[in-house]
Amino acid sequence: MVVDATVPPKIRYFASADGGQNWSQIGADSSTAPVVSTVEEWSAVLSDGTYIGFDNSNRNVYGAVPKIYRGTASAAPVFTGAQLLGGSWPKCIAADGLNCYIITEAARVWKSTDAGTTWADLGALSGDFNQLVNASSQVTARLRLHKAAAGWLLESISHYIDSYDGTATQKAILRTPDAEPVSGWITCLDLRSGLLFADYHGRLGKVGSTFVTRTEGNISGGTRQSIFWVSADSGVTWTSTVFTGQTYGGAYLSGLSGPYSLGTTPVYIEDGGSRYLSYSGGSWSVQTASGRPSFASWRGVVSAGSALIVPAWTEQGYSMWRTVNGTTWTIGSGITLD
Repeated sequence: MVVDATVPPKIRYFASADGGQNWSQIGADSSTAPVVSTVEEWSAVLSDGTYIGFDNSNRNVYGAVPKIYRGTASAAPVFTGAQLLGGSWPKCIAADGLNCYIITEAARVWKSTDAGTTWADLGALSGDFNQLVNASSQVTARLRLHKAAAGWLLESISHYIDSYDGTATQKAILRTPDAEPVSGWITCLDLRSGLLFADYHGRLGKVGSTFVTRTEGNISGGTRQSIFWVSADSGVTWTSTVFTGQTYGGAYLSGLSGPYSLGTTPVYIEDGGSRYLSYSGGSWSVQTASGRPSFASWRGVVSAGSALIVPAWTEQGYSMWRTVNGTTWTIGSGITLD
């Protein structure tokens, strides 16, 4: 197959109103519309269903600027016109109702109340956040911001290397009880010791009111160890579960991505397999997903109500697989590619 580099790529949007069972195209094909990011900390969903995001993939391209976009289930995304905030690139974005917040590389918090059209500077981060910034007070860590029942949680991953393992040596979770994510930050889970494989598969996730994260690294003898951390009180306290040698409850899993939300249950999906790790009643257990093919599933996984939706390339082509119970999987219909 020969690809003509002079022909711009075709962008096509689809939406589902029934938890991924049926899909319909939104608007016409485009070659200039925003490409919606699959990096979770680069997008947020307001309470009315509007999603707002930005793409930092060209951060190190000379002359590039971030472009903030928004869209809905009935309207394809459009650029809002907002770019640099106070001359600084955004690091992460999160929503609280109809309000949207961005933390920038300058360690400042910006707020939008009009779906990303205009932004107001709320001030600099304050509190225990020294691990987030360098000597020039610039945020160098990867950040993920979450609204909690009482305040906010912020994940920081520093010394990140975008390699196969996503190796990182510094990871911490901070929290603030304040209504807005500006001040009062304290470290509530300090994991800044030893080698961590804290990449996309180990990031902080929110399932209902429960927060889940994972660290992974090699212990003596080169044995891999995974530690799962769970908090049900907005990050005030955390409980941990340790697994050694990639064996979880007696079952060997080659790799895990997550956490994802299956209803109100946190789950990690086996990469390239047909099993998943589920958290219920204070413990983790391995479940088998019947009817689900073996595929890698680390990007673009979403939860919609009680359904978990996983995009994947399989023998049937590109499909959106869905489940409401974790065991039975079906393919959503209506998505067409050409």
